[in-house]
Amino acid sequence: MNICKSFSALLGVAVLSLALPAGAQTARPGDRAVEDLIEQVQKSEEVFVKKLDKNIKKATIRGASGEVEVENFLKDFETNLERLEERFDSKYSASAELNAVMHQAGGIERFIQSQPPTLKGRSEWDDFKASLQALAAAYGSVFPVDESKPPRRMNDLEIQQAADSAIDHGSKLRRELSDVFTKEEKPAKQTAEENIDAMQKAAKNLKARVDDGKPASGEAGAFAESARQVHSSLGSRTLSDDAKTASDGISAALAKVEQAFNMSSAPAAAAPATAAPAASAPATAPAPATPPSEAPTTTP
Repeated sequence: MNICKSFSALLGVAVLSLALPAGAQTARPGDRAVEDLIEQVQKSEEVFVKKLDKNIKKATIRGASGEVEVENFLKDFETNLERLEERFDSKYSASAELNAVMHQAGGIERFIQSQPPTLKGRSEWDDFKASLQALAAAYGSVFPVDESKPPRRMNDLEIQQAADSAIDHGSKLRRELSDVFTKEEKPAKQTAEENIDAMQKAAKNLKARVDDGKPASGEAGAFAESARQVHSSLGSRTLSDDAKTASDGISAALAKVEQAFNMSSAPAAAAPATAAPAASAPATAPAPATPPSEAPTTTP
């Protein structure tokens, strides 16, 4: 009994120690994994359409947007899946194309749920739905789509570029530290240098893992923590224009990594002042522009 109580006590401590911090990261599949997910979605869609009740496929259904010919709708849906597969590459995540696919699939989901479970193709739809849910998760979203959380993804190249940017701006910031810290602040300057070195090492590790197509949520979390330590070591000291630019560059890289790994940003520290008035850079990196979707808007 004493052993059990001791084990329970230790377990309670372990649970407390495993509480997630404010900036906890989540798993993120690499580009190659997403390509496989898109391929699986296409295969599941083909099986579903093949098994769907023929009478349904030939029917005309009245929906909220008017009458919809199911056969034509399914052809449009297949075309949009093909567009998603074609557009996705290392430089473009095709978030807009996936959003169009998910909204069309949502229309199918509503129709399927309105039918009896004996509908031909129902089991195949459930399998197709599971593949859509997996793909949505890779974009930080869900299926059916939550309008407050649309599909959005940063591909591997964008993360690698963010890591490179952090490394480059870290070197520039390091060169400016003599102007940031006074001669009497030698220990504080040394701490800032060590934090920059740690941040650059973490950025290199993150880039390497992403480049190898390996899971990198841990490396992303380590980079985010080290980047925050760099800003913390600067405190509220006045920065030169070059130092402020470098600091802002690290902040922008951090914001991209946080978005890519679905991190909840930790409370931001007060921004260091500049030696002379200068326009402040945005606290977060702007979202990459995506082309407007060409997907049809009607749903069954």
